[in-house]
Amino acid sequence: MIPTRTTTRLRRSFLFVPGSEERKLAKAAGLGADAVILDLEDGVAAARKAEARAQVRTVLQAQDGQEIEWLIRLNGFSTSYFEADLEASVRAGPDALVIPKVNSPDMLLQVDAHLTEAEHAAAIPFGTFKLFALIESAQGILYAPAIATATPRLLGLMLGHVDLCADLDSVGNSVGADERLDAAKRDLDVFARRGQFLVLSPPAKDKTGGC
Repeated sequence: MIPTRTTTRLRRSFLFVPGSEERKLAKAAGLGADAVILDLEDGVAAARKAEARAQVRTVLQAQDGQEIEWLIRLNGFSTSYFEADLEASVRAGPDALVIPKVNSPDMLLQVDAHLTEAEHAAAIPFGTFKLFALIESAQGILYAPAIATATPRLLGLMLGHVDLCADLDSVGNSVGADERLDAAKRDLDVFARRGQFLVLSPPAKDKTGGC
């Protein structure tokens, strides 16, 4: 699969699929999602990370002309899995990479630099791979405008509501969990309108959209 150069896409629905689950991977293309996020992070046990990388590459190499945006969510930049995830993902050739737990523009710039090295090592033109930054903390919300303009590789921000809820709970204020999550979403929406960047908020885990 060759990474797409087109950023004008319908992104109405996202399907997260654990990279270690062969049966689920086989079904992913036929489930009607606009984008499939092949997960190497939370959905994969530590003992199966290498297996997941190999299976994700096999899945992507089998795609040809599908009207689906294929993304890979890597493990976090500060983890011991990041470098292997990045190298394997570049060789797999997704449409874009999802970087979790982005808390600052500096972190995204470091990811960009490592990605440039990985592209060079794989003889892939500079700038081929694009990024989505997953915002999962109060700090990430605070720095969202700077994160959104940190690198031209960035296609948009994603809101990771599960970890964000946990982080907002740890901040310890009197505002209810649902209200804090709604406020975070509103902040991102305002930043997006001002900076003209894309914010994607996958569905919350319950019908209320709360924590």
